[in-house]
Amino acid sequence: MGALNLTWSTPDGRFKVSASEVVVRRMLKRCSHAGLLETGGILIGQYDVAGINAHIRSTDEAPQDSHSGLTWFARGVSNLQSKLDHLWREGQGYYLGEWHFHPFSAPTPSQQDHLQMAFIAHDVAYACPEPLLVIVGGDPISHWLAQVWVYPGGQPQKLEALSKYLEIGGF
Repeated sequence: MGALNLTWSTPDGRFKVSASEVVVRRMLKRCSHAGLLETGGILIGQYDVAGINAHIRSTDEAPQDSHSGLTWFARGVSNLQSKLDHLWREGQGYYLGEWHFHPFSAPTPSQQDHLQMAFIAHDVAYACPEPLLVIVGGDPISHWLAQVWVYPGGQPQKLEALSKYLEIGGF
């Protein structure tokens, strides 16, 4: 049996996002290691030719200058640009957006999350007018949920999982 691809879509089908089981397991492992603290990083991947369907190929670990607490995460930038430049030159993907973990809590974006993603959508330095946000919530070992959002023009649109409740035991 091949690896499972998890897929999310906007209700109108305009945007679709997929991630392999391997990518999701790596995120869950990082969440598990974080314990009760939030963690996160960036999403790296590619879009299809039409620029509508995003495939998350990897998630970067939080840079060393990142900081977190029980209910907050501030992703650092240490060595991030050089890594992204290398991936771009090698054709291995590019920045798609952000992800983070809400330990033992709902994967619902905060107002700060929405503001940050709107900023990214409008900041030419990011070159990402439709950034993605993935939030993992719950228990990363047994019962977890993920919410995926896209921010075209800075406006939040929630994507729905094409597989209902996903838990690690369900892979």
